[in-house]
Amino acid sequence: MKAEMHEIIALLHNARSTSVVYAKLKEAIETIEDEGDWWDELSLVQQSELIASVKECDDPKNLAPHDQAVKTIEQWLSENN
Repeated sequence: MKAEMHEIIALLHNARSTSVVYAKLKEAIETIEDEGDWWDELSLVQQSELIASVKECDDPKNLAPHDQAVKTIEQWLSENN
């Protein structure tokens, strides 16, 4: 599932789109944590991975310019096809 999420993110071609998707994903995760909803159905490993992913996104040192991210993902996709 992570790979598919990375592929979708790679399709974003500007900072605004990326910011909107990030904000919506973060909001959804926070809402799910508050409501419990399907969050409680996830394994502890899955929950931990989601929380860690959001925390990684909040750290500026983990951010990369869009063009660099696209190049990296295109290279990864070409190596894995």
